[in-house]
Amino acid sequence: SNSATSELFLKTVKPDTAIISDGKNNSYGHPGKGTLKRLNEAQVKIFRTDLDGAITIESDGQQFWISD
Repeated sequence: SNSATSELFLKTVKPDTAIISDGKNNSYGHPGKGTLKRLNEAQVKIFRTDLDGAITIESDGQQFWISD
């Protein structure tokens, strides 16, 4: 939604990756344009199920890898 991932949240957490799980052409209009703008401004790499399809996250407990 547009209220997700506030600027304060992004400044505090400093994520490098975001996973957005949403359906293509969903009736809610997700992801919100404001949320995408804030993530892009924070230089967060975005993976979206509506655009990328299934997203797989693997980890060795220290690092993680994402494939779409």
